[in-house]
Amino acid sequence: MIDLTSTPRKNDDYCVRDLGTETVFLSPDGSQVHAVNELGTFIWSLLDGASSLRQVRDRICEVYDVPPRESEADLLEFVGEMAQRNLVIVES
Repeated sequence: MIDLTSTPRKNDDYCVRDLGTETVFLSPDGSQVHAVNELGTFIWSLLDGASSLRQVRDRICEVYDVPPRESEADLLEFVGEMAQRNLVIVES
């Protein structure tokens, strides 16, 4: 289960390209392409396997000036989707 104590890290098997404010991911076999917007790119940059999602949430609140409760639900949903697509590996 993904929660604020989880420490996601990037799956290095994917080819990743930053395109300004967006990031594009290509699966290892080249069969799938995923893209994320500016906020997704910001979150992606923070997923280092050492920072908890609580720390990521706090950084989002600081940079984007949003309340913790609002950003928390969106963050957990986003990371959950990234984990389902195997773009991140989540550890508790």
